[in-house]
Amino acid sequence: MTDTSTAKLITKPQNNQFLPIEIDYNGSNHIMTVNYNGTIFTKDISSLLGSNTAMSFSISASTGFYTNLQQLKNISFNYTIAQGNVISKYVDDQGNEISESTSTSGDLDTLYSTAQKTIPGYTFNKIDPTGALATGKFTANDQTVTYVYTKNAPTVTTETKTVNENIDYVFANGDKAADSHTAAVKFTRQVSTDAVTGEKTYGDWSADQSFDAVKSPIKGYTLIKLKLISKWSRDLLMTYHSR
Repeated sequence: MTDTSTAKLITKPQNNQFLPIEIDYNGSNHIMTVNYNGTIFTKDISSLLGSNTAMSFSISASTGFYTNLQQLKNISFNYTIAQGNVISKYVDDQGNEISESTSTSGDLDTLYSTAQKTIPGYTFNKIDPTGALATGKFTANDQTVTYVYTKNAPTVTTETKTVNENIDYVFANGDKAADSHTAAVKFTRQVSTDAVTGEKTYGDWSADQSFDAVKSPIKGYTLIKLKLISKWSRDLLMTYHSR
């Protein structure tokens, strides 16, 4: 690629004289600077890199139709060893991130290793085959290992509620008139608890039930008062008076 918009006139070397050229590239902001004998060229080469994080560097020149010899003498070449980066992602079956991603870096061509996470409410399913493997070697471009998890089924339990019937028989003066009558009926419903959020979903209570009819064991007396004692159970106080 030739960028003619930034072209500048440079000094021609004379009598086989080498002129200084200094090239600097900042990998953090992708700015390349060329200093040719005091004439400076600067360009952001991000558009040339695209999604790649590694590029080859070369220097070339042309004399056109001339046959003169061009020479380049390298005085120094300073650089930082490139490192690769591996990102581990943790997603559900729909691709939603369910845990924080992790990353590791290392020298190119050295080994890396990633690991599953234990994520409450989820079971590991597979590693996405379109991404990187769980273990491998660092490369110039970033690699992503995607761990795919399946959400656990909700926990289903049964909730039981007992409704009691208790009938006490007393005379008007408070004395016990007969043994108490007791009975009970039970109702159940299913409770589904989400494996991740803990949210509970309640089903319907079981079919309505009723207590059997109870015949008063008190003979020769008239029921003068019927009192409901409990709000949630059927607790009755039956008071009798002689005829």
